[in-house]
Formats: sequence, structure tokens, C-alpha cells
Amino acid sequence: NLYLILINPERQPPHVALGFGDNYFSLSVTGPETEIPLELRLKLYRLRKIAVLFVQLNDPEVIHAVRELTDIFNDFPPLSDNDSCLQPIVKAINHIYKSEPSEPLLSGLLEMLKKKDLIGDVFHLNMEELISDSSAFKLEYYDAAIIARHIRRLKSRKKQQGRQ
Repeated sequence: NLYLILINPERQPPHVALGFGDNYFSLSVTGPETEIPLELRLKLYRLRKIAVLFVQLNDPEVIHAVRELTDIFNDFPPLSDNDSCLQPIVKAINHIYKSEPSEPLLSGLLEMLKKKDLIGDVFHLNMEELISDSSAFKLEYYDAAIIARHIRRLKSRKKQQGRQ
């Protein structure tokens, strides 16, 4: 199974990762995170009560290997102000489905996946308070400036942690 994983989807911007089989793939300010056991991430989310939305992507026609996703994510350096955790995911989606969003950001990717009927089931963890009575959740709009500010804040926090 292939999943788009939105961590803290109520925040602007949420962190976005991929789950493939039992593996977790992400790009952060410290660099690519590849082939991390997904179960370890799930334990962390449960312990810290982090809100997570899982969007299952319909099976691609060709089964892709963990190695291919690892190579895609490892092509990216640690995040900087002009980057996004979404970049390797868009590249992976393009590689797997031969489709690329026409609009930027997560909203563009989700719209493309919806139009191409690539979204399967949607699951959540620790989001009970965020979901409406009609079982709906709406992502808040954000832009590239919000992403850049968030990355600068994360990098600053990492530097300060390194000094302690």
C-alpha cells in the first residue's frame, strides 16, 4: 500500500510524508528520512497524540520498490527556505503514476489525485476533535511564504538544540 501521510494536518503547513508497505519516507530540515519502519512512527504519533491523516493512494499499475523511493528522497538535500517536504513526494507520484499536479503545494497535489481517481480510503489518528460531525476535515489554505517561515523556524530550533 502507498499512503500520503499528513502530520499535524490542522497546522499551516502540515508535514507530508509517504508510507509504502512498512516503510516511512520524508524530507526534513535534517535531510531525507528513508526506509524508517512505519510502525515506529505510528508509536510516536500515538505516544505524543500527534494528529495524522493517512490518504491511501490507489494501487499503481506497476509495483514500485522501496529502493526507488529511497533513491528519489535521497536526491534531495535537507530542507531550506525555498524547499518543501512535498517536493520528493511530487517526484515520487510523478514517477509512479506519470502525473504531476498543475497547481503547487499540497492542495494542488490532492486536487490532481482526486481528479485522477487515485485516492482510496482515508484514515486518521488522534483527529477526533478535528473532524466535523459529518466526518469531514478541511485543510486550511497556506502559501509558499508560510512554508519558508516554518522551515526557518525549524532550522533555528535545531541550531539551538545543538548548542545545548
